[in-house]
Amino acid sequence: MAEPHSEEAARARAAETSLDRLGTPDDLGNVAVFLASDLILYVTAEAILVDGGWGNTGGP
Repeated sequence: MAEPHSEEAARARAAETSLDRLGTPDDLGNVAVFLASDLILYVTAEAILVDGGWGNTGGP
Protein backbone atom coordinates (compact mmCIF):
# COMPACT_ATOMS: atom_id res chain seq x y z
CA MET A 1 0.00 0.00 0.00
CA ALA A 2 1.26 3.49 -0.88
CA GLU A 3 2.25 6.02 1.73
CA PRO A 4 -0.75 8.35 2.29
CA HIS A 5 0.97 11.47 0.89
CA SER A 6 3.06 9.86 -1.82
CA GLU A 7 2.86 10.55 -5.55
CA GLU A 8 1.60 6.99 -6.01
CA ALA A 9 -1.24 7.61 -3.54
CA ALA A 10 -2.14 10.87 -5.31
CA ARG A 11 -2.33 9.09 -8.68
CA ALA A 12 -4.47 6.33 -7.16
CA ARG A 13 -6.86 8.87 -5.62
CA ALA A 14 -7.05 10.84 -8.88
CA ALA A 15 -7.94 7.64 -10.73
CA GLU A 16 -10.99 7.29 -8.44
CA THR A 17 -12.54 10.49 -9.84
CA SER A 18 -14.51 10.90 -13.04
CA LEU A 19 -12.10 13.63 -14.15
CA ASP A 20 -9.00 11.51 -13.41
CA ARG A 21 -7.25 14.29 -11.52
CA LEU A 22 -7.08 15.76 -8.05
CA GLY A 23 -8.84 19.01 -7.30
CA THR A 24 -7.02 22.30 -6.95
CA PRO A 25 -7.74 25.35 -4.83
CA ASP A 26 -8.95 27.05 -8.03
CA ASP A 27 -11.58 24.35 -8.50
CA LEU A 28 -13.14 25.28 -5.18
CA GLY A 29 -12.50 29.01 -5.62
CA ASN A 30 -14.30 29.05 -8.97
CA VAL A 31 -17.41 27.65 -7.33
CA ALA A 32 -17.16 30.24 -4.56
CA VAL A 33 -16.95 33.02 -7.17
CA PHE A 34 -19.98 31.57 -8.95
CA LEU A 35 -21.94 31.45 -5.68
CA ALA A 36 -21.03 35.07 -4.94
CA SER A 37 -22.02 36.26 -8.42
CA ASP A 38 -25.30 37.29 -10.02
CA LEU A 39 -25.20 34.04 -12.02
CA ILE A 40 -26.66 32.28 -8.98
CA LEU A 41 -29.77 34.47 -8.65
CA TYR A 42 -32.24 31.89 -9.98
CA VAL A 43 -30.70 28.85 -8.27
CA THR A 44 -32.37 27.62 -5.09
CA ALA A 45 -31.83 24.76 -2.63
CA GLU A 46 -28.92 23.05 -4.37
CA ALA A 47 -25.88 21.25 -3.04
CA ILE A 48 -22.84 21.72 -5.25
CA LEU A 49 -20.26 18.98 -4.90
CA VAL A 50 -16.76 20.00 -5.87
CA ASP A 51 -15.27 16.53 -5.94
CA GLY A 52 -14.37 15.82 -9.57
CA GLY A 53 -17.06 13.18 -9.77
CA TRP A 54 -15.65 11.16 -6.88
CA GLY A 55 -19.11 10.82 -5.34
CA ASN A 56 -20.49 9.51 -8.63
CA THR A 57 -17.93 6.72 -8.75
CA GLY A 58 -18.66 5.61 -5.19
CA GLY A 59 -15.30 6.73 -3.82
CA PRO A 60 -12.93 4.20 -2.29
